[in-house]
Amino acid sequence: MTVMPDRRIHAVEMTFGEHLDELRARLWLCVIGIAVALVVCLIFGKDLVNFLKQPIMDALELAGEETTLVAINVTDPFMAYVKVSLIAALFLSSPWVVWQLWQFVASGLYPHERRYVHVFAPVTMLLFLAGCTFSYYILVRFGIRFLIVFGQSMDVKPMLRVDTQLMFVLTLSLVMGVVFQLPLVMLVLGKIGIVDSKTFVKKRKTFVIVALIVAAIITPTQDAINLLLATVPILLLYEIGIWLCRVSERKRARDLAG
Repeated sequence: MTVMPDRRIHAVEMTFGEHLDELRARLWLCVIGIAVALVVCLIFGKDLVNFLKQPIMDALELAGEETTLVAINVTDPFMAYVKVSLIAALFLSSPWVVWQLWQFVASGLYPHERRYVHVFAPVTMLLFLAGCTFSYYILVRFGIRFLIVFGQSMDVKPMLRVDTQLMFVLTLSLVMGVVFQLPLVMLVLGKIGIVDSKTFVKKRKTFVIVALIVAAIITPTQDAINLLLATVPILLLYEIGIWLCRVSERKRARDLAG
């Protein structure tokens, strides 16, 4: 007779009230973690702003323009500083927040389910950082430079607002971080049996159109160069997802055969 593994990490089963108390404690720890991260980011807020400004400055310099951002309102620099610090704090504290929430829900998972989370969580973070890095060092620089050069061809001098440009760099980087989760999403769909690798292969041509649409939405311009810069990585991520699904299917077949 096969004994099902215990779904609980702890030997003592908690009552509903105890679960609520634990959830409340975990949420308070999340709030404290975010608050601490916010204080740290506010202290180093100017460094964060300068970091986000750098690809814009590089684009202006390459286009032969003055490397200066402008503020329409006197409050723009301060609001940009606060927004950047807040978003950076949420990102910085996210591992702590996820860990607290994980500690709360882990008691209801099987050991193999917990193992999947332990494997996927670091991979998710690495893919997110890869997407942010790609956006910061490639998409933003090429996109903004193209727009500046295009404006120059019309005898228009760019006056880039500090708050708008910083939010643009930050938002595009975060979006690309999410887009880079594609292989992991495909692998999870394959593991739970919703979509297999053969289906992904059959839908490859359709996904090319989807990738072009997504690239057109997230890139700052829709010119051919920037469109390709965003589309090609998405297509490569799709192929990586297909490969991961195939590896998972072969492993599952070997386990069943054994």
